[in-house]
Amino acid sequence: MSVKVKLSDIVEAMELQSPMHSHHFDLQTGKIHLLSEEEFEAAESEAPVEDYPSWQQPLIEKAREILDDIDEQWYIPLPTQFDIHEWSIMRDFALSFSDENQREPLLDAIHGSGAFRRFKEAIRRLGLIEKWHGFKDARLREIARNWFKRHGISYVEE
Repeated sequence: MSVKVKLSDIVEAMELQSPMHSHHFDLQTGKIHLLSEEEFEAAESEAPVEDYPSWQQPLIEKAREILDDIDEQWYIPLPTQFDIHEWSIMRDFALSFSDENQREPLLDAIHGSGAFRRFKEAIRRLGLIEKWHGFKDARLREIARNWFKRHGISYVEE
């Protein structure tokens, strides 16, 4: 592949992953396509694309192209939330502290219902927001580099 993509573009797209949306990398252009579940469902349906709002029609067409590309020759899905596993990143961040006054509140926060909310409150209370963002960014960059390597895609460290 001759197109080079910025590592930061893949990391940014990974940060925006959600259960209702997915990102696919176009090997021909280097572009990242964000599509919703709704657009994939419409692409799989028998309904003509003209039955959908004009702003959604090109997205449905792109979803059809991606669905037709079953061998991943042109469109490769980016790592999903399951591949990223943010809870593990939060745990590793907490374990990175030798000071138990920081480590223990963070570890306590990530257990049970509401773990993500409590973790964010704990990093704010402990003044660790910048450290958390740096840690998480480094981990996402590592996941992205492994994704590039696995798919043989060249990238630029930016």
